[in-house]
Amino acid sequence: MHHHFYPYIYFVLLAVNNSSITATTVTDSEPMIFNEDAIDEFIENEIQQGFPGAALIVIRFGQVLKQSVYGYKLKYDENATIIKEPQLVTLDTMFDLASLTKMYATNYALMHLVEQGALNVDDPVKKYIPQYSGCNPKNECRETRLIKDLLTHTAGYAPSVAFYDPASVPSDLFSQEKNKTEEIIETKLEFQRPRGGDQIPLYSDIDYMLLGLVVEHISGTSIDQYVANNIYHKLGLKHTLFNPLNTNNNYQKSNFAATELNGNTRNHTISFPNVRTHVLQGEVHDEKSFYSMNG
Repeated sequence: MHHHFYPYIYFVLLAVNNSSITATTVTDSEPMIFNEDAIDEFIENEIQQGFPGAALIVIRFGQVLKQSVYGYKLKYDENATIIKEPQLVTLDTMFDLASLTKMYATNYALMHLVEQGALNVDDPVKKYIPQYSGCNPKNECRETRLIKDLLTHTAGYAPSVAFYDPASVPSDLFSQEKNKTEEIIETKLEFQRPRGGDQIPLYSDIDYMLLGLVVEHISGTSIDQYVANNIYHKLGLKHTLFNPLNTNNNYQKSNFAATELNGNTRNHTISFPNVRTHVLQGEVHDEKSFYSMNG
């Protein structure tokens, strides 16, 4: 999933940068109730240590106390060479929310469905996804899993599954197509441990992939459309969306902060079918989302 939210959250991107960048303060407000110079010094130091750029806003009781941008949204090309004219972070630079999509999309959608009376977290997952059934060889059955097990990461799934890489999973779990990935998660993927509240929570991407499917099964629409229509648009969030380069919003790559130099190759150390090798800018970084769930 790809999700952008600006300028209310301070994000620092992954890249390499050894240059000292001066902060540009774009909003002044009095009285200041914090050490503005200390904030600038901290972020500038992080940039010197390797972060390329950032955007910051401080709001208290509805008043903007500080709004600043730092560094670059794009500094390197595919060969990790500094480009001739690096692109500065600006107030309207958009950032990939990455794993925070779980909060700002999936959880918001689930909360809305609960509020509407369409979802009960104490219900079995199977109530909302009828095909979610079957047992492991150790008799761990999908029918016993509750919505709240997924929410609390106690359903028993592995932290992550590389569906997109045939070298990392059995052939029957390989998928670079959304419908097939959904079928795998709903009917084939085995649990790694028992379920239940007595289990120590073990973070799992699979839990939230399933919760996203729950939203889609209940609502009859894709999760990106559901949160857009029921949450983002109603809040006036015009630049919070999935797959921005695939929409009719006329976004360009230059609107976004870059997130990785060599696509998903980790500096050319990883390869799998259809792996991206270009600088990621305006595309979801996560491999499961991009390759196995259509972004």
